[in-house]
Amino acid sequence: MKPAPLAYKNPCKQLTEMIAEIKHHRQQQALIADLSERLRTLTQTTEMIEMILQKSMRYFNSSSAAILIDDPTSRNTRVHTAFGQFKPLEGKYLPVGRGLVSKAITQLKTYWTNNVFCDPYFMEEYEHIYHKAEAVIPLKTDQAAVGALVIGRDDPFSSWDIKNLEALTNLTANALQRAFTFEELNRSVAQLSILHEIDTLITGESHTDSIVQKVFQTAAAQFLVDIVRLYEYQENTHFSTLLADSSQPERPPESLPSTQIIGEQALINQKPLTLFNLSQVDEKHHESSQALLNNNLHWYHIIPLVSRSKTIGFLECIHHQPFYPNQNWQKFMNAFGEQLVIVFEGVGLINQLEQVNHELTTAYDKTLAGWAKALELRDHETKNHSTRVTVLSEQIARKMGVPEKELIHIRRGALLHDIGKIAIPDQILLKPGQLDPQEWALMRTHPQIGYEMLAEIEYLQPALDIPLYHHERWDGTGYPFGISGEDIPLAARIFALVDVWDALTSDRPYRAAWQKSRAYEYILSQAGKHFDPQVVKCFQQLYAHP
Repeated sequence: MKPAPLAYKNPCKQLTEMIAEIKHHRQQQALIADLSERLRTLTQTTEMIEMILQKSMRYFNSSSAAILIDDPTSRNTRVHTAFGQFKPLEGKYLPVGRGLVSKAITQLKTYWTNNVFCDPYFMEEYEHIYHKAEAVIPLKTDQAAVGALVIGRDDPFSSWDIKNLEALTNLTANALQRAFTFEELNRSVAQLSILHEIDTLITGESHTDSIVQKVFQTAAAQFLVDIVRLYEYQENTHFSTLLADSSQPERPPESLPSTQIIGEQALINQKPLTLFNLSQVDEKHHESSQALLNNNLHWYHIIPLVSRSKTIGFLECIHHQPFYPNQNWQKFMNAFGEQLVIVFEGVGLINQLEQVNHELTTAYDKTLAGWAKALELRDHETKNHSTRVTVLSEQIARKMGVPEKELIHIRRGALLHDIGKIAIPDQILLKPGQLDPQEWALMRTHPQIGYEMLAEIEYLQPALDIPLYHHERWDGTGYPFGISGEDIPLAARIFALVDVWDALTSDRPYRAAWQKSRAYEYILSQAGKHFDPQVVKCFQQLYAHP
């Protein structure tokens, strides 16, 4: 039997295909280089997303594009920003389990079609939104899809278009995830600052009537929904009095029976209640819900305010579309509700106020510890690094005569010493090799970034010496200011030594831990250079030669 003849390959055709492939590779490299350069300069989520969409539309000759964000808690996908024909969908949630987007995110795989109207995942209600050719590319990080990029155009996509789109999303997904984390961290900082400001208001005011509006207005910026209303509830009469309305600050007080409260059942059960669609409430509360629906308000959440097993008030939260709050929002609103309970109970309950303040302080400190832990994980720090440096910093500070009441500021500063690194891009922070001069200059900004993030939180201000100055050196060769000697705050001088000691005696991705005896001798050799000689002396007294 004769062997089958070898397939003939046209040399001209092969050469043409090779040239085309080289051309596409160069286009992809240019696209990635351009995006990388722009992403290095942007930290704001909105700016980053708009830049990605604009460049995507230009690169791929598209008139419509959108970035969608996936919420793993609610399993909903929201259109964050949209251009072109997709613009009417901006801010809306897409149906769960239906459509091209759901298909791509669920399977963590690009889904594209050049004839969307014949596609099995076509949704008729969005017919006027679609282009003939659509591509949905998941924005994937190491853990999961954080969302998707959607591109629509009338011309068909080629396989190289899809490869280039996937290269683009691979580059941008982590940058977006970092920006969202940074944004959420800033929101948490603002919420903690507001709760602390409300604490100050409560302790400084003596009349409930004058403080309710102040407390409510202070918190209003963090409500994140269209309307929040505060009511005082009279359990004996079952009437509620409106005290504040975020959408109408000048609205006068008014009373209404509890039967007109959509979330009446929550007042009875003393548990929060969420209604995602006001058109589906029971007949009893139909009139109240219809009044909201007539104003295009569809989502409703109620938080009862409970004191000594009695409902004394409640917060109504109302929004124009389904709202899926994360845990930070829920914690903030619940803590705000607890503070309102104190206001309603009036003056003279100092013991209870102190207890709540203690609980809030504990919550603040747990939040700080959580931030430190998250930063350790991102920066590939060794496990429990923040705990170890905090404990040793306190020990040295105590040895040097720092009063006990000030040690809390040492503790908080140690936990937050590198919080500014949250703004440093991954490609710099996690770079395995040496940083170039431009990257090193950016890395050196993290102390000032951390200071700026935390400076407006009044209760953290005494702790800011460590985040801002812990890279300064006794001989003046440190950064960011190059100050020397006792011009460097004592807390930062203490922590500088502790941070180096823990770094040297811990395993790192790029080297094994030093023997403690070697690290000990190095610390002693740096007295008067890197470290304050008095801090080194206290370290010697605490830490006998290993």
